[in-house]
Amino acid sequence: MMNRTSGVTAWTRISNIFSTAGVPADQFPAVPGDSRALDRISSPDVRTAPHRPVAPFGVRERTVGAPAALFAHKGSRKTAKRERTAPIGQWRDMLRCLREFGVRGQIAGINRYINNSPAYGVIADYAKDRPWTSPIEFLRCADESCAYALAKYLSLRLLGFHAHRLRLVWMTTAEGHHHSVLTVALSGQTLVLDSRSDAVLSDQAFEGAEPYVSMNGSRFCLHWHPSEAKGAKAALGRLEARLSNNEATIH
Repeated sequence: MMNRTSGVTAWTRISNIFSTAGVPADQFPAVPGDSRALDRISSPDVRTAPHRPVAPFGVRERTVGAPAALFAHKGSRKTAKRERTAPIGQWRDMLRCLREFGVRGQIAGINRYINNSPAYGVIADYAKDRPWTSPIEFLRCADESCAYALAKYLSLRLLGFHAHRLRLVWMTTAEGHHHSVLTVALSGQTLVLDSRSDAVLSDQAFEGAEPYVSMNGSRFCLHWHPSEAKGAKAALGRLEARLSNNEATIH
């Protein structure tokens, strides 16, 4: 992929952008589909919604409403001014370069860039003037994984991915910790972009994790295991407990 004006390949330009942003230059994959999960997908038109939405991680789900309607918004309109800062400028340069790559390269590039960028929090803050992000304030995780997931969500949306293909998912890990990831629905599969891994994973790799809520710009969903009795009611109880615990911690 050669830029006809500059004569510089997209690979070279994206590596230079990674280095300038403080991300190791070798973090961008030499081959766009460098993980097994990505190798198993085709490249659909990501600008359209998936034909048949599938709940991630094999769980059941119930949509309870729009995020902006369910949670009070605490964002600030001043966030938009951050576009003029160097980290935001570098991030936008990276997005422009990634447009020359295919779907797999874009997903892999976003995951690695955000995971390794010191500015992941600044990028996440850039999205927080949007009312739909209000639940994040109430569901923050101690490992800051919400910020990583939100920064990746915003990045893929700006690259043209349909919102119904993307979800921020909150789960209890096998170790009992609260953690958030971004999922991408492609070709009937669920890909997982996790702040703990530069490889793009399949949701089947998360054995022992228990997702309890997910959302995108228009849907907030409860989740429960298929074997759980009174699943929706139990899921709502878990959410209430989670919100209560977080409120006590934050305030």
